[in-house]
Amino acid sequence: MIGYVEYNQSGTLAWKTNGVISQVNVQLGDTVKKGDILAELETDSLSSAVILAEKTLIEAQDNLTEVMESSTAKVTALSTLTANETALQATKQAQESLYYPRADQLTIEMAYDEYMLALQNFNYAKADYDSVRNQKGWEDAARQTYFES
Repeated sequence: MIGYVEYNQSGTLAWKTNGVISQVNVQLGDTVKKGDILAELETDSLSSAVILAEKTLIEAQDNLTEVMESSTAKVTALSTLTANETALQATKQAQESLYYPRADQLTIEMAYDEYMLALQNFNYAKADYDSVRNQKGWEDAARQTYFES
């Protein structure tokens, strides 16, 4: 038996599948809003595709519950996460070492000039020390002073 219910402010209900109404959740005069469930179809009357989709949803929910409650899955996930975090940190450090700051050309030239001056002073001091190292008559204190310079 098929029938139509109308009200002066009515709308047409349409499902995306065929079926038999099992329950009507509103009464004449009730105020409804978007998202309210107005009626339900009998599960037995739904198409196999809808029933299969509901079964798949239930299985997915069960799998989610199992993963969320499984301590083994949590430990494995945590272990994988920790290993990946360690690898990420090592990769970041290796990457950062490639980008160490470099001085500008003027700073490099000034450092080189200071190095050359220090090398020249070292060579002069070494020559002074070498000149007195094996001479007789020089006191050890004088040799020590040359050596320290």
